Amino acid sequence: MEPACGLGELGSYLLCHLRCPDCLCGSLDLLGHSATCKQCGRVLQYQDGILDALPMALSVGTQSNQEHYDSFGSQQDDHLSKRARTRNHAQKMAMLQRVLDDRGEQVRTLEIGIGSGAHSAELAAKGHSVAGVDISRVLLLKAQRQFPILGKAFLAAADATQLPFQECLFDRVFCVATLHHLPEPESGIKEMLRVLKPGGRFCIIEPKRFYPVHCINSLIHSKTECGTFKMRVKSVTAWGEKAGAAGIQIDHFVFTPNRPRTLTPIYDRIDRICRSTPFLWHASVMFCAHGQKKEP
Repeated sequence: MEPACGLGELGSYLLCHLRCPDCLCGSLDLLGHSATCKQCGRVLQYQDGILDALPMALSVGTQSNQEHYDSFGSQQDDHLSKRARTRNHAQKMAMLQRVLDDRGEQVRTLEIGIGSGAHSAELAAKGHSVAGVDISRVLLLKAQRQFPILGKAFLAAADATQLPFQECLFDRVFCVATLHHLPEPESGIKEMLRVLKPGGRFCIIEPKRFYPVHCINSLIHSKTECGTFKMRVKSVTAWGEKAGAAGIQIDHFVFTPNRPRTLTPIYDRIDRICRSTPFLWHASVMFCAHGQKKEP
């Protein structure tokens, strides 16, 4: 297949390595900015810088998430954008940059559940060639507007459990607070490892399931936070190993509030103490599971 014109190097590469999200066939005909599945005839359109690759049939949980985040994307200053300006966001980014090893330029990096785009935008500024998927096309359009650097990224409206990419395409794959939205988080981890190259690094950041605020949200928004109580460290580790991960490590982090900012130096000191003290790990708000995909 010839790459579509007007795309960057990563976009052209990925359009030539798509997988049908419906029949999971990896053989598609590319014509301009669309790709047609040779097996089922599904047409994937690439328009406004976004690939429309959602499965034709969405689960009830997936539809609920789509509607939920479409509504956030239509707001001028949604809670996802607000989070990107907090101290906790800075801690998440520091964790991502450390475990993904962002020193090498032109690393092909996929974010699953890109949301407002803040994480990928910062990695793109570090030299990563970024691709991002999200269930909400509205959020993807908003991310493009908020972060012009994502104009070079390859974005796709897609289901995290049925990614529209062939195997072993990315050097890095990560997600932040995405898997607990899936009815079956294990399926999301399986897809992460499927599209990751052997030896490539992955990173999963999730809120602790019994953190009070997160727990309350999961009860109030049970349709969109449907995988919350399945997200245990032991489960994530087991799912990762089953999907082909090796050397999985767990980091516990974020122990203190975002505000007031005047207390940031004190909070930072408390966080450092808690991170280095095993019996205090249970008090963390977030955990990070990271490792590599096994070599053949």
